[in-house]
Amino acid sequence: MLERVACAYCGDTSTEWDHLRPLVDKQRPTGYISEIRNLVPACGKCNQSKGNKAWRTWMFSDARLSPKRRGVADIDARAARIVASIASDLLRARSPHRREPREAWSTRRSAYGTPLRPSPSTRRRASTPQPH
Repeated sequence: MLERVACAYCGDTSTEWDHLRPLVDKQRPTGYISEIRNLVPACGKCNQSKGNKAWRTWMFSDARLSPKRRGVADIDARAARIVASIASDLLRARSPHRREPREAWSTRRSAYGTPLRPSPSTRRRASTPQPH
């Protein structure tokens, strides 16, 4: 049985992954990429409404379908959890030790309080020795 994965922005059931920090801004690459540290579970409403906007600006804006406009009660706690996850990722990124994909998924799961499982292709890559 699959467990419910909550949208990081509003708490509804997640249906997709959103790039927390946009990949493109004003038709220019931002330098962020599609990696686990830049992905959060999101519902379709939030992902489509946010688009390529900065997550915090959008979350507290009056944009159509933003958490603030939809009246999400625990919006401050949700923003704090995202900030904590970003800070944690930054500290680990500075670590000289390479993190395995399985560990990254576990960290992401604990950050959002929901169980996530790596895909079969991620499990295969995790078992393949990586160059240092």
